[in-house]
Formats: sequence, structure tokens, C-alpha cells
Amino acid sequence: MTQRQTTPPAERQVWAVAALVWLLVELMRGWTPLLITVFGRAAETPPELIGLFALAVTALPLVVLGLAADRLSSRAAAPALVLAALLARLLLPLLSGRLLLAVATLGVMLALTALALTAARLGRALVPGLFTGLAAGATTHAALGTWGAVHRLDVAGSVVTALLVAAVVTTLRGHREGAPRPAPLRLAWVVLPVLLVAGIALANPARGLVAGSVGAMLVVAATAAAALLARRAWPLPHRAVAGVVVVAATAASMLRDPLDAVVLLALLVGMPALAVLLSDGRSGSASPTHVARAVGSSAVVFTVLLFAFYAGYDMGYRADWVVVAVAVAVVAVALLPPPPETVTTAGLALPSRAATVVVVAALVAGVGPFVTVRALDDARPPTDGTVRVAAWNLRMGYGMDGTFRPAEVARVLREEGSDVVLLSEIDRGWLLNGGQDQLGVLARLLGFEMAFGPAGDQVWGDAILSRWPLDDVRGERLPGYDSLTGATALSATVTPPKGSKVRVVATHLQPDSEGEDPTLRQARDVAAIAKGVTGPVVVGGDFNFQPGSGSWQAMLDAGLTDALAAARPLRTARSDELTEEIDHVFVRGLTAASPRAPESLLSDHLPIVVNLRVAAPASD
Repeated sequence: MTQRQTTPPAERQVWAVAALVWLLVELMRGWTPLLITVFGRAAETPPELIGLFALAVTALPLVVLGLAADRLSSRAAAPALVLAALLARLLLPLLSGRLLLAVATLGVMLALTALALTAARLGRALVPGLFTGLAAGATTHAALGTWGAVHRLDVAGSVVTALLVAAVVTTLRGHREGAPRPAPLRLAWVVLPVLLVAGIALANPARGLVAGSVGAMLVVAATAAAALLARRAWPLPHRAVAGVVVVAATAASMLRDPLDAVVLLALLVGMPALAVLLSDGRSGSASPTHVARAVGSSAVVFTVLLFAFYAGYDMGYRADWVVVAVAVAVVAVALLPPPPETVTTAGLALPSRAATVVVVAALVAGVGPFVTVRALDDARPPTDGTVRVAAWNLRMGYGMDGTFRPAEVARVLREEGSDVVLLSEIDRGWLLNGGQDQLGVLARLLGFEMAFGPAGDQVWGDAILSRWPLDDVRGERLPGYDSLTGATALSATVTPPKGSKVRVVATHLQPDSEGEDPTLRQARDVAAIAKGVTGPVVVGGDFNFQPGSGSWQAMLDAGLTDALAAARPLRTARSDELTEEIDHVFVRGLTAASPRAPESLLSDHLPIVVNLRVAAPASD
């Protein structure tokens, strides 16, 4: 095997790749939630059709590259596609519904095609540019409190968007520099799977926040370090060790119910190890056309893997192992032996103050949310001993038009004077939903304390928000029985300033059969939890059963009463065509008044709100 040295990729080329990767991440953040909320109509569309649509979207660039890769190889093709994709990204915060889906879809296709052409032309800058782009995306996302800029028109979101525009426009020249030097074919095949592992597990600031308050800072520090490490060429022994670390870190961050400290450590080392693994300094020997088509193929692989992961929650297999398997595959491909003739590229020079870059990025991630997600004004008058409880299935934060508007959600809760909020279908970091910590954002907007109960996995479940301290917080996973989606009962104690302690329980029951009463077994479990509480208790959420059912009776048999009785029938789902009474609040030792369901299209369920006072003791 012979080796020959070449000059390192130009800085401008690295930043051109980085800006494009950042743009693609932003477009994906806006596009993937629309697959469920707009195209899928919240489970009204069969999941097979959703998957086929997504597959067609990511396969179309491959078709274009297959038919016209040679014609698209000019220096002007990639910059033109990047600018068109940037325009689509700028339009996303202004749109809603099917038009939003159409523009986001077009933007993703343009960006994927541009990335394929860029890998074929600026291959030596692919790895450092990939990790620099991921670092930019993670840092700005964390600084926004994980409330994505693609969903915001406020000052903070506009600043991040302006930075993205500046990054793209100022690096366009990098796409035109030098003769084509394609990336190694093995890297072209894994570039999108790497984005999948990073987006779901290792470079996800929202997932970091679930593990601890400093989690987002650690993720950003790790991605910044990875961007620096990717600028060097690493020998095989270092890369082999890094491969082991990548798999271990992915497993530790994804597998069920890990210790928070273990997750934080995994997030700190995962991305730097991934950068070392992929940075071997080898240049490609395949033709630019083959490299471009390989990147296009990896986008199709990305889509298949994305749906293979999230389908696990509906089909009953261990979804977390999918991501671990992808990490193993990436490591195996990255460590393939080199071809007979290998071109070794010298690494870029590290910045003289590399440590400063990491520290500054982490500080931006830590301080940013205090500036970019500010609490709304609170119109609630001083409490008179009444506890206003709201329960709301938020559908991962996305409204019926496919937009993510947490400030409007918080405003509804503020206007209703909510003191305690019981939430269902809370998402704290799913890549499919944009990688946002919806609970953390709402808690900041309301200025409330929060508690989270994982159900489907570590970052999806139920939550409690409270203006008063939450004590004795407990999360109890309910038996799944024959259901495929996990369920939990999250409980905590609140103490109003002029009232007695109240135990509140948030839950979201999951049908576990096709029978007449598919939630009965879980309803009995929740009823038993409530029955074991001494003193006043509130149980609320999306129960997926109707008044008068066996599940309903199981709650009443536990000594609970219907807090919404005065407003029945109170249909709360689906919010654009109300047909079902499946959201409930049950109480014991409390007197209910003024139950209501404010009109809203911010979810496929309406919120329910009720005023509660400690009941007078029964007379002898």
C-alpha cells in the first residue's frame, strides 16, 4: 500500500460544509414533525403511508443524482441548491398546514441534493465540516432552550436565523474552490446515519436536559470538542478505541432507565469519540458521481432507520437497540481497511485557544435559555385557597396546523389561571418532533416547577407543572399488559399557601386490547394508586375511556368523583372535530367548581380546567 500526502482542505471549504449541515439540521427540525402532525393527521393516516411519503422525499434526490449527476457537477450547482434550501428555511416560521409541509419537504430535498454534490466536490472537508455544522446546530438550539429557531419569529429566533443566513451566504464561495476531491465512499455511505445517531442520542441538547440541568451544556461542549478533533487525522489505534467508546456511549444514552450520571458521561464523550473515529485523513478514490449517489443513498437509509426506530413504540420491539445497531454499523464501516492506494490528507491546524472555544460554547448553551425563553406575565390573583387544575394532552406540542407554539400554550394556561397542570404526550427530545424539550420550555414560560414521568421511553411521557413546590415526586410505570406504548402514573404533593396538601397524579392510559374496555386494567392500577393516597387527591390526564365505561367505574369505585360532572358532556378530542370525552379529572376530598374546556387548536385535544377547594369534613 502506498501513501501520499496532499494539502489540507481550505478553511472556507470546511465552513461551507458546516453551514450546509447546519441548514439541513434546521430543515429536518421543521420537516420531520410535519410527517406526523400534517401528513399523518395525528394517527389518522396509516403509518405505512407516512413512511412511504418520507421515503419518497429522501429518495427523490437520489433519483435526480442518478439521472443527472454529471450535469449537476458544475461549481455553481451546489451553491444554487443551498440558496434555494435557505429560502425554504426562511419561509418555515411564516407558514402553517399543508403549505408548510410542502415548503419544508422541498427544502429538505434541495439540501440533501446539495450535500451529496458537496461531498463529491469537497470530500476532504466533509468530516470537519460535518462536525462543525453539528456543533453550530447544537449550540444555537441549546441557547434557545431547545425551542427551535425554525418555529420562532421572536428576537431570539431571528438572531439565530440571521446567523444561519450569514454562515450560508459567506461560505458559498467555498463550494467553488479547487478541483473536485470526492470524499471516501465509506464516509459517503454513513454521513446521514451519523446525523441520525447524533440527532437522536449523542448531540441532542434536549436529551441532555432530561438527564440533568447541565446536560445541554455538556452536549454542546462535546460537540464543540468533536468539531475541533475532526480537524486532525487520527491513526487506526485511536480510531479503534474511539469506535468502542461510540457504541458504549450510544448504548448508555439510549437504553432504558439508565443512571443520569451515566447518561451525562456518555453525552460528554460520545461526539468527540465519533469525530476521532471518522477522521482518518484518507481521501476518496471513487468518482464524484459515485460519491454523490452514495450520499443520496445514505439519505434513504436515514429515513428507513428513523422510522425503524420510532415504529418500535407502536410495534412493540426495543427501539433503543435500533440506534445502538446504527452506531455499530457506522463504526464497522469507518474502520474498513483502506484501498490499495490511499491518499492521506494532512489535518487542519487546531485553533490556538481550542479549550476556550469549548468553554464559550458551553456557556452560551447554559446562559442562553435565561435570555431567549422568558416567563410570561402572570395574571393570577393571590390565591384564596382554590387550586386551579388543568389537564392537557399536548401532542408533543404541535397544533392542528403543524406548528409548534409553546408560548401560546403557556398563554392559554396563564389566562385560565392554572396553578397545577397535568400534561400528557410530553416530548423532551425526540428527533422526529424536532429535538425539543417541550416541558422545559413550558416551565420557563410559566415560571413553574416541573416533574417528568417517562412512559414511552426516556424522553416521552407525562408531566406536572406547578406554581408551588413539588414534593415527594414519584413516577410509577404502569404494566403494559397487551399495549405497545408505555404508560406511567406521575404523582407529587403541592401545598397552596392557604390550603392543605394535595396529592396530584398525571397519567395517560394506553388501550391494551381490541375489546369493549381496553383501558380497564390500567384504570384499575391508577385507581389503586389514588386509593392508597391519604388526604385530598387529584388524578387527571388523557384516560382514553368514555364516561360510563368499566374503566370509568373503576375510578369511581376507588372513592373518586368526576370533577367535570357539572359541564358534561365535555368533549375534548379531537379538537378540530370534537367527538370524544376521554380527558378527565377525578378528585377525592376536594370540591370542584367551574369545569371548562377552553377552545384551542394548539393540540388535537382541548385543555380541561377546574377549580378545586378542600372539601369540608363530613358531618356526623
